[in-house]
Amino acid sequence: MKRVTVMMSEECHKVLKMYAAFKGMTVSEASYEMMRAQIHKEASVNEHVQTMLNLNGIELDPSVE
Repeated sequence: MKRVTVMMSEECHKVLKMYAAFKGMTVSEASYEMMRAQIHKEASVNEHVQTMLNLNGIELDPSVE
């Protein structure tokens, strides 16, 4: 696994932390899920992003809208 550092305002971090707790997740898990969903959403309408997933052996998640 690779670590990703994201800079955000203190207010946004508080909301993210609250959201993660609400969903029963860690901040890391919630962040990962949101980033993954955005990439899969973009891949469903952008062939270049779809190719990036394909090159890495990642199937498009049809449940992401």
